[in-house]
Amino acid sequence: MWMRIELRSPLPVYKQIKMGIKEAVMKGQFQRDSQIPSIRELAKDIQVNPNTVARAYRELEREGIIFSRPGIGFMINVNKEGIKSQLLEDLEGELSPLVSRMKKAGITKEDVNEVIDKLWKE
Repeated sequence: MWMRIELRSPLPVYKQIKMGIKEAVMKGQFQRDSQIPSIRELAKDIQVNPNTVARAYRELEREGIIFSRPGIGFMINVNKEGIKSQLLEDLEGELSPLVSRMKKAGITKEDVNEVIDKLWKE
């Protein structure tokens, strides 16, 4: 399975789907103009409600990551380089509240770097 959903994640499932599509492009699993699974197909594969996948696809379409081709389905609209900056923007948005909390708690950037280095090696 190319996408895994973490039900215990604080990140909503539709956002995990969006990240999964973006990560698949970054890993080369999807190329520009390649077809991605239909809403129903992906919903069945990852065992979520089709409306959740539809919401993720709508947002990806609005962001220009995917587009709909009538009669064919959804296609990737960007290449690996085009999505990297969007992934970093997403990451910044997710980390921003956490970084604020750490700064208020007196945790230094060096402390955080140690944790990241440790986790990166796992």
